[in-house]
Amino acid sequence: MSPTGKVSDAESTQQSTCILPPNTNFESANRRFLFTMSNRTSYKFVLHGSRKECGVLDAPFKELIAGTTNNPSELYMRGYKTDFSLYGVTYTLEFRILEADDKDTNYRLNIFIGIGEATQNYFGWYICAANELILSPKKWFRAIDSKTDYNRVKTDYKDRVLNKGGKHDLRASCDQLKLNIEMITDNQAYSTPTMIIKDMI
Repeated sequence: MSPTGKVSDAESTQQSTCILPPNTNFESANRRFLFTMSNRTSYKFVLHGSRKECGVLDAPFKELIAGTTNNPSELYMRGYKTDFSLYGVTYTLEFRILEADDKDTNYRLNIFIGIGEATQNYFGWYICAANELILSPKKWFRAIDSKTDYNRVKTDYKDRVLNKGGKHDLRASCDQLKLNIEMITDNQAYSTPTMIIKDMI
């Protein structure tokens, strides 16, 4: 079964970690995303908050459990433009990062997903201390230097660069947590960004 709850012949023998229930509003939207997070570490990631610019976020499942290289866990969430959204669907997401025993690491993973009009999709992520407030999409956009902080290779886990879908790397390591994180993006109207979280080798 696919993340959206539809079954195809190729998928009929596969089982997803958390299947999203059918959503006709999502299926009919002309600007939408299906975001997949794949966890291959002993950490747990829990959706702690989100900030909206436009559109609707559909995230019935909040927890990305621990996984391994051979058996990764996956979390799916989706967003879509409504008839009242002028600019597609744009959100920032904040995840608590917990150790295997549910102890808080005091770090947060923040993610930017923006599906705009005319194939103007933008994405980004960074890790920060727990006491830093989640940025709104508008503030994230405005807080960075437009000359240097768009459409370039990500330098480290604290870098808030925003890249157009499919353009440049959104990959970095976090030495403090011994993590490698990569975000794979595209610039499609039906966008399917993926984040892969792995242990540092």
